[in-house]
Amino acid sequence: MAFVTSTNVSLIFSSGAGANTLNGRGNLPALSSISATSGPEGVNTPTIRIDPTTTSALTAVIINYSFAQTQYNGGQTYVSDQNGIFTGSNVTQTPFRIYYSDVAGFNTVGYTLSATGQTCSSGLQTGTIYLQLSSTALSSTNTGAVIPVGVLNTGFSVDGITAYPTASLNTNVFCINTPFPSDNPVYICVDEFARIQQFLG
Repeated sequence: MAFVTSTNVSLIFSSGAGANTLNGRGNLPALSSISATSGPEGVNTPTIRIDPTTTSALTAVIINYSFAQTQYNGGQTYVSDQNGIFTGSNVTQTPFRIYYSDVAGFNTVGYTLSATGQTCSSGLQTGTIYLQLSSTALSSTNTGAVIPVGVLNTGFSVDGITAYPTASLNTNVFCINTPFPSDNPVYICVDEFARIQQFLG
């Protein structure tokens, strides 16, 4: 593999015990909760790693973690209130040096993630993990020399002031609302029915 002076740091959800078991889950009703943590008594915290298909040797520094719901679907009351279904946090302290080597192996960064169905949420909900990176990573040559590498990831700002190169990963969960039958026949949630009743008088 040819040596590069800059690269895009690609992060992926781990597999096996570190898999994100929340991603792609469906039929989550209001007030019901599911977690990405798995295994006996929830001992397997999900993790993120460097994508091994994009590099032969790379070390990057994660300097910050943040999480936000980036896609809302459902009744107008749910979408406008932006009352997300996700709760997420990092369990690995930052800054954190994450690495992959096709010789020495890899390490991972851990996080927790759960989802609780909200009244009037219906359909696809997307939560995004943002991992901000140092602008310089480290790679190595076939002689074993360690070389600085510029990080090309798109900049993202958590505080609205300073942007850092950022890798992001999405988790999708599908919700079903609390149905309230109307005469159409259309099923809407109770909060949405109350909003329409107030609007119509």
